[in-house]
Amino acid sequence: MSRFSRRAALATLALPMAARAQEARALRLVVPFAAGGSTDVLARVFGERIAALLGQQVVVENRAGGAGSVGSAAVAQAPADGNTLLLGTIGTHAVNGLLTASLPYDAVADFTPITLLATLPNVLVVNPTLPATTVAELVAHIRARPGQLAFASPGNGTAAHLAGELFRAALGVELTHAAYRGSAPLLTDVIGGQVAMAFDYSASSLPHIRAGRLRALAVTSDTRAEALPAVPTMVESGFDGVRVTTWYGIFAPKGLPPAQVARLHRAFQAAAQDATLRDRLAQLSVTPVVGTPEALAQFQREEITRWGALVRSAKITAE
Repeated sequence: MSRFSRRAALATLALPMAARAQEARALRLVVPFAAGGSTDVLARVFGERIAALLGQQVVVENRAGGAGSVGSAAVAQAPADGNTLLLGTIGTHAVNGLLTASLPYDAVADFTPITLLATLPNVLVVNPTLPATTVAELVAHIRARPGQLAFASPGNGTAAHLAGELFRAALGVELTHAAYRGSAPLLTDVIGGQVAMAFDYSASSLPHIRAGRLRALAVTSDTRAEALPAVPTMVESGFDGVRVTTWYGIFAPKGLPPAQVARLHRAFQAAAQDATLRDRLAQLSVTPVVGTPEALAQFQREEITRWGALVRSAKITAE
């Protein structure tokens, strides 16, 4: 065999080895928020199952900052090789771009959609000492104290914040918004009585509701939450327009080859059907809703259009 032939043969043998090496690299699942929140919990629950399905280590990486923009921008700038994914949210991929012109990424143009992953209801909670066991009683309490009360949320542009803005608009009375940097400090202040009420993610509020440290008055989903079956919806409570669901989607950097998109989509689709995973999510009131990449792209565009009107009318900004 000539020297040229030997080199060609070695090159041919190296191709599948390179492909296997690519598959063996850890898959980096970026969570653009701090550890311990609902986004982080969801990533870790799915990450375990995805690792088993792909035969590939999954590393959950928390890149918090800028209401999710730091981690999102990092993924937008990563190689489109199938080894870096983002767990995006309604905030990072629908609302943040409406709040500021200086977002360091384009939520549509800079990403390849893989799948809508899950939805999570928001919940209206109050300190148990507040004299309100229903939304109607809370409304009466607010109306008797115009301009004196505030509702808290995990941050500007979050689904919980949007729910609060819809509630405030429906009330037609002055109600201040207190924006926090995540659920943990928000819940600490509601439990401590520093703020009377909050719209929060049900997953993070649930342990405190069950322990009696918070009182849940309503959820903002279309139907009652499986984990809170006794808690009515805002619609049942007389606020038909207060319907906001937190959603999560898997995004890759733009330009991801179709074969990689299909591979990752199949893995997340299979994971969402796993009975053990679904049981774990149900305990957090999270519903897996895996769909096609095209469906996520369409849904994202609809969400941007939907919330643009509220952002403008309520004059919501990034600060």
